[in-house]
Amino acid sequence: MKKIFIIVLLTVIISGCSRHIIKYSISESDIRCRREHSINIETFSDNRPEQERTGKNGRFLKFASRDSHFEENITVSLNRILKQELKKSGLLIASAFQEDKRNASDYTLSGSVEHFQAALQLPKTTVVPYLKQVASIWSKDEFIIAIEIKIKLTDSANKMLIDKSYIFSEDKKLPTGLFSSARYSRGFNYKLKLLDEALSKIIDDIRNDVLVKITQN
Repeated sequence: MKKIFIIVLLTVIISGCSRHIIKYSISESDIRCRREHSINIETFSDNRPEQERTGKNGRFLKFASRDSHFEENITVSLNRILKQELKKSGLLIASAFQEDKRNASDYTLSGSVEHFQAALQLPKTTVVPYLKQVASIWSKDEFIIAIEIKIKLTDSANKMLIDKSYIFSEDKKLPTGLFSSARYSRGFNYKLKLLDEALSKIIDDIRNDVLVKITQN
């Protein structure tokens, strides 16, 4: 048992030293745009509440995600991901120096991040996360995942094509397992993996909606 404790402690320390790079996984879209369509993707504004940035969220306190967990700002990651996916679908991504009156993009995508957080509430039988065994094999960790991203898509005449909020909200309870084995196997930053999965669903929806509007316009 002492060896297990040491291994878990080292895992926690190592996990705390490295920052999470936001990942996503979506299938290639069946919708394709003609190459002559160009789009300017502006960096999204960050409207998240202060408690989400610092990781304090009521009863979840320090067990919630926070800015210091991530390698880069969430809005920067979102901008990079959208550029990757829309470019793969056939759109030309306008660079900053191309944005002038003589060479304006056909479309502009802008928006804001309203919520981006995953939080963990431990069973009442556990005091220190990942280090102390729970009293019952039926105990469960509760994960709360909340993402809200607002987007606006306009054409070169400033006509609004999309003005929509994309929301993902889930309350998930997962067993700690015998001697916390299930918890250990999930990993110390499992809540961040849940965020990646939720973001993937939203990115898929945003990309497809943008492609549909542009191909129909």
